[in-house]
This record gives sequence, C-alpha cells and structure tokens, in this order.
Amino acid sequence: ANENNVLALDALGASLAFQDKQREATVYFQECIAKDPHYALAHLHLARSYEAAGRTGEAFSEYRAAVGKDPDCLLPEKEVIEQLLRQSQYEIAQSKSRRLLELLPQDSEAQMSLARAYKGQQRPEDAMVVLEQLLRHDPACGPAYVLQGQIFLSQGQLLDADEKYRTASQLFDGDAILYYGWGKTLGLLGLHELALEKFAIANEIDPFDADTYEAWGATLKILGRYQDAADVYRKAAEYI
Repeated sequence: ANENNVLALDALGASLAFQDKQREATVYFQECIAKDPHYALAHLHLARSYEAAGRTGEAFSEYRAAVGKDPDCLLPEKEVIEQLLRQSQYEIAQSKSRRLLELLPQDSEAQMSLARAYKGQQRPEDAMVVLEQLLRHDPACGPAYVLQGQIFLSQGQLLDADEKYRTASQLFDGDAILYYGWGKTLGLLGLHELALEKFAIANEIDPFDADTYEAWGATLKILGRYQDAADVYRKAAEYI
C-alpha cells in the first residue's frame, strides 16, 4: 500500500533474518536505508545480517552508522549481553561487550558487562583493569565498586573488599549483591553482628535469594542464636 513505509521494509528484512535468509534480508534493509538514511534500526539490523554472513567489515561500518544516528539503538544489544551473562555464556558476552566498546569506548554499561564476563571466565586481573578504566571516567559508578568487592572477596582480600563495598553503599542505594557480598566479607572478618545487618538488608531487597538465607542462618548459628536461625530458614521456605 505504501512502498515508502520504512517500518514495513525493516520488518520484512527482520522476518527474513530470523529465518537465516540473510541475503534476502539485506536487500530490504538496504532499501529501507535508501529511503530513510537516518533510520538507525535499519542500519543495526543490516549490521547483524552482515555479521551473520561473515561480512565483519561491512557489519562494523553499519554498527557505526546506527550509533551515529541513535546511540540508544544499542540498548537491545546490551539486553542480549545481560542475558548471556545470566546464562554463564561468558565468552560470547565478552566478544559482544568488546564490540560495543569499539563503538562506544566509554560506555559504562558495556565496560561493566566486559568486566563481569572476565570475572566469569576466572580472569580477575583483566576484570580489574576494565573496572579501573571505567572508574577513571565515571568515579561515581557504584556497581563497579561492588564488582571489585566481589573480586577481592573471592581472592581473600577481605579488607579491600570491605572498603569497596562501603564505597559502593555511599554512591547508590545498593542491591542485594552488594549487601550479600558485604555481609560475607564482614562474617569472614569475624564481625558477625555487622554481617547480620547486611544480610537483613540484602533479604529486604531480594527476599527470593537462597544464598542470602543460607549465609544469614549460618551466621546466626555461629553466634549460638539457633532459634533466630530457624526463623530465617522458615522464612526461606516461604519464599523459595
């Protein structure tokens, strides 16, 4: 009905791309761009088709064009990376994060994703390098300090971990990961009462996290507070 409808052209290309018909898909994406060169998603989708076909140079050029038109068009890419990290597909997440950073060198979210991928691959030194680079241009990034705290905790550097968690808590409202890790650190330092405070906050933020209940109950048992530990485990049974 309207051969200049760029949304329809882009959708046709995407439908073909989903069927792995990349050659046919690129025709529609190219036609879409010819009619509206400023339509960022068409550049992004064309880049993906080029990438799937092994045309990496052309793909990178189209990724650059997409970002130039609309930097927010890469939000779906970030969501894909987040899903990969949740599925422990760290190598693919690392590759995609590095590609994002080639396009947006100081993007904090992409740097965080790359650092998390390195941490998941047991490459803490590489993760720390990325986090230090991130904090140089975004020193108020609380989640970066949380990730540093996790790395220090895993390496047994408890005082360093405590410092990073404390700094993170001063920069943003925090999340369950922050307070769980901080509680674990304080417990290993022998500061069990303080650890209990952190586990309680972590549980308030995310009452469905099993690790928090386990650490919380174990700390109460160390202090001989068996009835309180039983209450924590009963609460866990209600949520998990």
